[in-house]
Amino acid sequence: MKALCNEKKEEIRKLHEQGYTHRQIARAAKVSAGSVSYVLQRRTKEQNKACNIPQSLWDEWDILHERYGKKNKK
Repeated sequence: MKALCNEKKEEIRKLHEQGYTHRQIARAAKVSAGSVSYVLQRRTKEQNKACNIPQSLWDEWDILHERYGKKNKK
């Protein structure tokens, strides 16, 4: 997973300020909902290392969320 550029992060924050939900922001910005949460939390690299959750687990969560998270919507 590659890092988001600063312009994309600003776009996500602006959409959030306008009242859009995480999934709406993800769709509009063409990123995962997990990435939206990550940007809105404004976590630093040091905070991420401190939580001791490996990046591979976050990546797997994003994949599963993208694959199955929208399935209940009909």
